Amino acid sequence: MPQNLVYENLILERGFLDVQSPLSKWCSKSLEEGDGEINTKTVVVTLKDYSGKKSIASWCFYGCYPVKWSFSDLQSDQSILAIETIEIAYSYFKKLSN
Repeated sequence: MPQNLVYENLILERGFLDVQSPLSKWCSKSLEEGDGEINTKTVVVTLKDYSGKKSIASWCFYGCYPVKWSFSDLQSDQSILAIETIEIAYSYFKKLSN
């Protein structure tokens, strides 16, 4: 018999977000100020070309909620990029046509 599909969490990594961005506010409200209520969203992820101008592929993730939000260690003695990681659970996804 077929089973329900189970997906691994979506992990997004990038440089730091603006704390006023909708994504930052949603993660903060869900993880730091959580009142036990899960506020799900639909998240669209778009892969861009090297120039950042042309979309290569896009996916739409449904029933999303953040489960982890972390930052890499800041090291003042090294010239490395600080990375922000957001882990998002979701119900299902669809690839969008480009």
